[in-house]
Amino acid sequence: MSKRTLQITVTGDTMIARSLSMFPYCNDIARLVQSADVRFTNCECLFHRGDIYPMPRDSSAGTLWYAEPPLAKELQWFGFNLVSIANTHATDFGPAGLISTIETLENYGMVVSGGGRDLDEARESKYVDTVHGRVALISACYDTWHTDWERASNGGSGFPARPGMNLLRVITEHTVGRSGLQSLSSIKKEVGLTPRNGRRDKGNDSDSLNFLGHSFKVGETTGTRMTILPEDLTTMKHLIEDAKKLADWVLVSFHSHTTNSVALEYPSDLVRDLAHLSIDSGADAFLGHGPHLLRGIEVYKERPIFYSLGNFIAHNNFVKKVAKEQYCFLNLGQNALPSDFYEARKGDIPPSEPPYSEWWYESIVGKFQLTEKGLDTLEAYPISLRNPGETRENSETGNPRFPDETISGAIADNLTRLSGDFGTKLKYSKEKRLLTL
Repeated sequence: MSKRTLQITVTGDTMIARSLSMFPYCNDIARLVQSADVRFTNCECLFHRGDIYPMPRDSSAGTLWYAEPPLAKELQWFGFNLVSIANTHATDFGPAGLISTIETLENYGMVVSGGGRDLDEARESKYVDTVHGRVALISACYDTWHTDWERASNGGSGFPARPGMNLLRVITEHTVGRSGLQSLSSIKKEVGLTPRNGRRDKGNDSDSLNFLGHSFKVGETTGTRMTILPEDLTTMKHLIEDAKKLADWVLVSFHSHTTNSVALEYPSDLVRDLAHLSIDSGADAFLGHGPHLLRGIEVYKERPIFYSLGNFIAHNNFVKKVAKEQYCFLNLGQNALPSDFYEARKGDIPPSEPPYSEWWYESIVGKFQLTEKGLDTLEAYPISLRNPGETRENSETGNPRFPDETISGAIADNLTRLSGDFGTKLKYSKEKRLLTL
């Protein structure tokens, strides 16, 4: 391969429900996004006309996403040409909503990764060609609340394929003391708990137990360990290796809310293990998102890992329609309206507890340059999704903008601290309001 350099701008969760291209401060952000060869975002919203039925959730005050298809033009206006749709909201409206979103984004010129009409399409690399080389994107997702039907399947045995996303499968194992395991076993016998399918539990012995669908084993310390199913890890490795043979650069996008036992701003071992495996397999960057706040940046084998890029657009409380079932989760009557729903869930979305109540609105646009040898330069531009001093939402809340020096400095301090835990030393220019390696 001849010597090449590639510039990439990356953003986190884009949850759009209204137009914002008329605001001058959004123009400033758009110019930054557009300054690179490849412009990435995680499209965590669905584009459809509201004529598709929402899928049931066990209980949730979260948003079932609905945005009119013309709003996708706003993402085109920002300059995004490469997007992931493997995320929390991809299947809010089932296969039909997912397909409608893919088709809408493609109609506006974006390359879409992480979902498809079958598992092969959901997993496959998607490519953008630039004057500086071909770029591949592979996208995947994992969160505890997803169910099996949200994962795409391939057809066979005379049955058609199921549309869905590239949802990775995870093994979760809880470790408790022997007395704790015995307590769970006693409760299970007294109440008569059985698996949901009514079948006999497998694998229970004096050192392990299946309780309400969760696996417990005896150990010296109490904790939880989540690992991606070896079959799915192997597939991700092969996908990356294949993309590396067909493209000059490979990006991996991963969406997950999972955290470790310390705090929400730290990634779980599951996320970190996948990030390292991706780089080891040939990926040039790992783009993490999901928890709706910033996490640290790691430089691993001369490649950048963004453990979470935070929010980019957050219109969660401006979606025009709320499914009737959602009102019930908050004990609201059938005559409730969307504003009642958003008011009732305050403190959950967005969170009310500090510092997360601030961090929800504080993020970055990342920009980095790759060469044959790996990472050449990295910049992080602090952005805010609300005006300074705002305590109540207004019609501009959730729109990205460059903040004042106080907020910019606070974002820089936070990201510097979090990245330092991975050995990454960032420098902040107060004059430029910019973080660099």
